[in-house]
Amino acid sequence: MAIVEYLSGEALQALILDSLISNTYPILAVIVLIGAMGLPLPSSLVVIAAGAFASQGLASISIVILITFVFASFGDSLGYYIGARLGEHLMLLPSFVRRMLKLESTSYQHHTRSMVFFSRFLFTGIGSAVNLLSGVYKCGYRRFILYASAGQLVWALEMSLLGYYLGANIEEAYQLVSDLSIVSVLGLVALWLFRKAV
Repeated sequence: MAIVEYLSGEALQALILDSLISNTYPILAVIVLIGAMGLPLPSSLVVIAAGAFASQGLASISIVILITFVFASFGDSLGYYIGARLGEHLMLLPSFVRRMLKLESTSYQHHTRSMVFFSRFLFTGIGSAVNLLSGVYKCGYRRFILYASAGQLVWALEMSLLGYYLGANIEEAYQLVSDLSIVSVLGLVALWLFRKAV
């Protein structure tokens, strides 16, 4: 528990941001890649900060956007692959669990495109789970990566340009993104509960 608290805490954020100043592109690539795979790292904060550095001439905004897009998409692919490998072991689960997963698979496959696309930049808190489930439920990889990449392009542009234009207020920009993400996830849960009730 202490490690998870540290990973999402201010100490880690300060360490990453300090490292980002002198090694912008490599740190950006690593944090975005690992964050896309599901480790609770402040990926959005790092991209916003890299965008802010670009506004001060310390980095190139086009390279920041490109690195963010490429490594986020690669992290999504790795998450999908891990899910696909996990899916191969579902036969080891009890039969009632397999039946339940099969029912969910049908529902999930119906909403795959929108889930994958919007979880990249709007419902970012569930992005890693969506990657894994897409692999577990054997959603076609080409379809998955098409929508994941499109969503990651929106996220890369959104975060990088937010940092670029609001560079003087990195913390405020990050707080705005965090608040919007929480509201989006709560809205999604409310919509899901409403549909189940109707």
